[in-house]
Amino acid sequence: KQWYQRRVREFQTFQHYVLFAFNFYGYKPTTIVGMVPTLYCIMQGSSFIINMLQECNGGTFAAVKTQLEKVRENQQKLLRVVATGEIFIMPLVILQLFTGQSGSILTPLVYYQFLMLRYMSRRNPYVRSAFTELRLAIVQLVYKPACPGIIRNVVMKVISL
Repeated sequence: KQWYQRRVREFQTFQHYVLFAFNFYGYKPTTIVGMVPTLYCIMQGSSFIINMLQECNGGTFAAVKTQLEKVRENQQKLLRVVATGEIFIMPLVILQLFTGQSGSILTPLVYYQFLMLRYMSRRNPYVRSAFTELRLAIVQLVYKPACPGIIRNVVMKVISL
């Protein structure tokens, strides 16, 4: 039963990134869009290679193993960077839609669904925590004395939605 539940969770993450890939197929190249799957590939690849080296008794590849261990040690930071990147893609997609650089009008709609799936994911809470951190940072910014009152009111109303 545990094996089955684990496979279902892994398949859920796979579905998220298939949706991500199909959404940006034919999309004008943007660095931040490519960063998300690239960082995931680096993390998964390094984990796989470390496991292979441990099984093969790869003592001769100690330098490679130490570099890959650094990736594994910083995995939490990389996942936070990926989550923040996933969030910042949405305004970029909307901006590119209005400037005519987006592939389709469906791109923001499909990407919104992707973000909602990532936000509700139980396996990966990093998008949810990144949204919370961004909200707190924006609230802290608008409550500074230098921020005009009208901007503060608009931002607070948008946040309350």
